[in-house]
Amino acid sequence: MNVHALVQVVDTRARKELANLQVNLNAEVKNETLPADPTKSLDKLFGNDLVAIDATVDGKVFLIVSRGGNFVFRATVDGSGKLALGSPVVRFQTGNLPNGVVISRNGKRAYVNNEADVSVTAIDLERGRVLRCDFPVRTRDCDIPSGTPPEPGTFAHAVLLGKLTFFTALGTPDGTPAQPLISKPIRDVIPLESRGKASKNAWSGCASCHPDGLTDNVTWSFPDGPRQSLPLDAFFSKDNPVDQRISNWSAVRGSITDFNNNSRGVQGGTGFAGVQGDANNPLNPNIYNHGITQGASDALDLMTLWVQTVRTPHQPQPSDVSDARTVFGNQCASCHGGAKWTKSQTLYADNPAFTADPTAAVPGVPRDPGVTALAGGQIKSYSVPIASGTASITFLEDVDTFVSTNPLEIRGGGGKIGQVAAGGAGFNIPSLLGVANNAPYFHNGSAQTLDDVFSRHLVANGASTTSIAAFLTSQGKDIKTFQDFLNSIDGRTEPFPSAADAFRDSVAGP
Repeated sequence: MNVHALVQVVDTRARKELANLQVNLNAEVKNETLPADPTKSLDKLFGNDLVAIDATVDGKVFLIVSRGGNFVFRATVDGSGKLALGSPVVRFQTGNLPNGVVISRNGKRAYVNNEADVSVTAIDLERGRVLRCDFPVRTRDCDIPSGTPPEPGTFAHAVLLGKLTFFTALGTPDGTPAQPLISKPIRDVIPLESRGKASKNAWSGCASCHPDGLTDNVTWSFPDGPRQSLPLDAFFSKDNPVDQRISNWSAVRGSITDFNNNSRGVQGGTGFAGVQGDANNPLNPNIYNHGITQGASDALDLMTLWVQTVRTPHQPQPSDVSDARTVFGNQCASCHGGAKWTKSQTLYADNPAFTADPTAAVPGVPRDPGVTALAGGQIKSYSVPIASGTASITFLEDVDTFVSTNPLEIRGGGGKIGQVAAGGAGFNIPSLLGVANNAPYFHNGSAQTLDDVFSRHLVANGASTTSIAAFLTSQGKDIKTFQDFLNSIDGRTEPFPSAADAFRDSVAGP
């Protein structure tokens, strides 16, 4: 789990995990003292997003890379055989997005690859310091260039800044008209100087739950209830960034910008668009669920741009899916069709979609009169008058996956803790892009496999009492063949028209 610095130990000869030697390195970090100036110290930075580890030949010293924290832990093996950080905890600052480490055979040097900076950080293990650098002063000259990063002003540079903002558990500058983030070379962005923006003491970043923009396959407790992390490869259509999915299982958010309040309300940071109570950099008041989608800050706009580039990993392709495609087109495509493999789409007036925060004491209301909204800003449906009557589309579908009496269906931190979760009206349709990689399924992760989904998910948008498995069997269709087709869906798979496509066509007219 990316928010816990868990280190498992495996006996490679016996090919089994040694569970008694597992450690959570963050347990030691928790006992550290917060430094007087956190932006000039690595002390009490949690081990977020651990992605690489190496050891000296004798197995006495280990280096562990925290990608979200831009540092490397030094650890040793204690008397019980467990990995330990010791006191004081030793960290080595790296460049941006470190993702690999190697230790020289003589144990005197170590080298860390920095993905975003296209550079290498060299560490002197004998003296316990980063070569070429006098901490806490850090410049682009601290690292050894291994290539050339994109130039400021280029599209590639903008995407890379967005990726850094998404992955960091520390922070990046918001960006202002006087000092736009887009004009800053990537090697000159020092996340430690923005410590506390993404999260408190670097325990979490966006990539913690969405590694590579996808999913950690974990069900978390949120204000709306238990919610399985959704991959972001279907947040935007790849050929039309205006085609954007309504966000969250309960359709309570409308943009990447909305999730700035996760940094503030869940992760303990100040966020990327001003700071509450800071007269010189006041918090942007227009960021709330279904608030503004663009223009809150450079950092959030660039993060949104990067999410638009997230792609689904290629899946193995079965030899013949024609029969499965026919069944899918007739029974599933209305909800799970479209370029994003979901009918969910912000078809209504947006940026912002609500006049004010829909969760406030005096809740805001939709700007577009065609939007039907439920408590907490859930967007249930959308209707538009047309020549022949009314065109309507429903976004929250009840397919019999929510059980209000389930003791796990309660709201978590940031909401009305302990009250029954949202879900009685149905759920915002998830995408099927890369579904093979996204188990467990359903909003609460209660379906471990597609077999579980097929036994519980009702056909006909939940209007029938027939499960997918029962329907396929009644039609003489092979369930495994149908599942093989679903598991093959990736960015190359030809999509089907969805209810959103039909809605747009009816509004456009002949």
